[in-house]
Amino acid sequence: MPAVKNILLVHGAWGDASHWRHVIPPLHAKGYRIVAVQNPLTSLADDVERTRKLAEALKGPTLPSATPMAAR
Repeated sequence: MPAVKNILLVHGAWGDASHWRHVIPPLHAKGYRIVAVQNPLTSLADDVERTRKLAEALKGPTLPSATPMAAR
């Protein structure tokens, strides 16, 4: 299995991507490319679509990580 290159952070239903602001710097310092999804929170389908498009745009192995309630 290839080593993880990217980490995709997904926020929960009552937040936004800024909730990851304390998590991103230490991961970035370890050499990971960090991307935090800013979901629109208009519908579950819209959130899934935004996350899917961002995940597809990342090159290389990607680890998704989500806060509780991210699946709504």
